[in-house]
Amino acid sequence: QEIIITKSKKYLPLIGAYGVIPKATKNVWDCQFIQEKEGELTLVIVKDKKYSELDEKKLFIEFQKRFGDEIILSFEYVNDIDRTQMGKSRFLIQKLPIKI
Repeated sequence: QEIIITKSKKYLPLIGAYGVIPKATKNVWDCQFIQEKEGELTLVIVKDKKYSELDEKKLFIEFQKRFGDEIILSFEYVNDIDRTQMGKSRFLIQKLPIKI
């Protein structure tokens, strides 16, 4: 299970974020979360042609509803997302040590 670390050092499953993106917008072609610091996440997005600033605002609002002030969300836009050897993209790149 993909785990993120909040500002208050709590471990949260990222599973709650799976539905946030399609609920907020249909204009994301592909995406991936990256966590490098506690309480911060970067949402890497491959935009669909119709993606706009409004989509980013909607994503931010929906994400904040789910995680509140425990996570600071930033956005990064790319042309494509790296795939695994099996051809899949990872939903979360966790760069912090998770000790359960």
